[in-house]
Parts: sequence; structure tokens; C-alpha cells
Amino acid sequence: MKSSSIIKFVKDESGYWIGFISGICGIIDYFVDAPKWLKMTWFSIIALFFLICICKLFFYIKQTFISQKEWECYYKNQVKEYKKDFNESLKVLFREVHDFHHYMRNELCKPTSKKIEEVYFVNICRNLCNEIKQIYNSLWGKNNSVSVCIKQIITNQSIDKDWRNWEVETIARSAGTDSNRSKNDENKRLLIADNSDFFIILSPDKKYGDISLFASQNLTTIEQDFLNYYDMKYLNSTKNFIDFYKSTIVVPIRTSKRYLNSKLQKYIVGDDAYHLVGFLCIDTKEILSDDKKFEAGIELAKALADSMYKLFENKIIHSLTVDANNRNEEQL
Repeated sequence: MKSSSIIKFVKDESGYWIGFISGICGIIDYFVDAPKWLKMTWFSIIALFFLICICKLFFYIKQTFISQKEWECYYKNQVKEYKKDFNESLKVLFREVHDFHHYMRNELCKPTSKKIEEVYFVNICRNLCNEIKQIYNSLWGKNNSVSVCIKQIITNQSIDKDWRNWEVETIARSAGTDSNRSKNDENKRLLIADNSDFFIILSPDKKYGDISLFASQNLTTIEQDFLNYYDMKYLNSTKNFIDFYKSTIVVPIRTSKRYLNSKLQKYIVGDDAYHLVGFLCIDTKEILSDDKKFEAGIELAKALADSMYKLFENKIIHSLTVDANNRNEEQL
């Protein structure tokens, strides 16, 4: 960069003017039999101009190196500050992630009789939503705009493997969520098939590919995008959903059947690879334009959802045990 700037200066300044004056002198010398003193005058002018150009060139070179040095110092300071801010952001993010898993560990290690009560279970989920909200506020820098909710699968039987019969309900939301959304949750169960976010994840139709989540950075165009990509209409159970959120991540809370608790295996039928119990949903009021941060948010959501499965498993086992005991008492 330095050499090219200097060469450009010489080409544009010194070379141009020296060539121009030399050409004039040549023409005069060719057509006019100028006296010696006149020729010496012309040569003196050329020499003086050349000397001025040389001085200007050295001054330009000096300024170039000084400016370059100042820029390098500025750049190094900016990089230093960026690394400092980045490391501080990572520290905050990881602290929030640790708080989430710290809370999960404590709740899972409490006495069984307490951790699986329905009301207590809902409170745990609500606290988890708040923890996750803090994590994503740190990741995306969208304070007070991130909303988190946990939805659970409701079936007619304890575990019904026909996903077309499944209903889903919201059991917890993070604090600060729009009150209108919370009101919509009251006594409201929805069929999986009526919500494209869940339908795409559960559908066994291979034309949709192996989809383990639903995510969109810009829901303002989702209806047309969904039609173009999946050749089907986009369905959302929330009316005017775009007024509440414009970016979303939906991941399943599930585990592979290979790791299913032995107490649940006899209730599972069919060839599904996973036992799914609910969904973790994260959305924001803004369109998320940063691809890298959004992709990081997807991977983080999958990790958080995986760690939540055990909580649901405990609740399901407790419910099955209570049902079995009630039937035995009725028979007696």
C-alpha cells in the first residue's frame, strides 16, 4: 500500500510536470535559436521545479509512514478493545449457561416426592424460561426482547405414538412476555397438525428432509418462504403472530429410544427413533440479521432442550405410577 501510493504520487505529480516542462523546452530549443543564457534559465527552472518535487515527495513519504504507524496503533487498540469486549461477553454468556445447568442439577437432585409435583414442575419450567432468556439476551444483545416458552405434549393416553393425535400446550413462559400471549395460553390446547413449526419437526414425510428443528430469522416472509420450500401453507396457532415476534427457534425436548428409561419402555410403541415430550421455543421481537449468532443460538437451544428431557421424564414416570396405583385401588 505504501509503495503503490508513492508511485502514484510520482506518476501523477513529478513525472507529469517534469515531462510537460521538458517538452516545452525541447520545442523551444528545436524551433528557436535561443541564446545560451535563455537555455540556462530554462534548465535552472527545471532543476528548481525538480528539487521542489523531490522535497514534496520526501514530505509525502514521511507523512505516509507516520499515518501508517498511527493507523497500526489505532488498529491494534481497536482489536485489543474488541477482544476485551468479546471475552467479557463470553464470560457473561457462559455464566448464564452455568446458572441454567446449576439450577437444573439442583432440581433434579431434590427428593423425588417434591420435584415431580405438577405445580412445582410448572414453577421449575417457568424459572428455566427465565434462565434461558438471560442466556439469549447475552448472546444476541436484545435485552427485554427475547421471549422463551416451554410446551408439552398432551395425548389421550399416557404415551400415544400416533403424533397426529398429539396436542400441545404452553406450560411456562419467561417473565416480561406480552400479556396477550400469556392470555392465549389459558386452557388452550392445540393439535400438532395446526402448527407448521411442530408439524415439520414431527412429520415422517421424507420430502421435508431430516428436520430436527424449526428456525427462522425473518418471519415477515415466512408464509411465502414456506410455500416455496415445502410447497404447503404456513400455519401458526397465534393470530397476528408477526406482531409478537419476528425471529424464532423451536427445538424438540426428546431422547433417543436407545436411552429410554426402563420404566417407560413398555409404554412406547411404534418405530419412532425418539421419545418426544415437548418443545423449547425462543423468539425475539426483532429480525435477527447476524447469521453467525443465530446459528450459535440454534446449537445452544438444542443443548438446553436435551438437558431438560430428564425433568419431563421424572414427571411422566410419576404420572404413570400414580395412574397405576389409582387403578389398583379401584380394583380393591
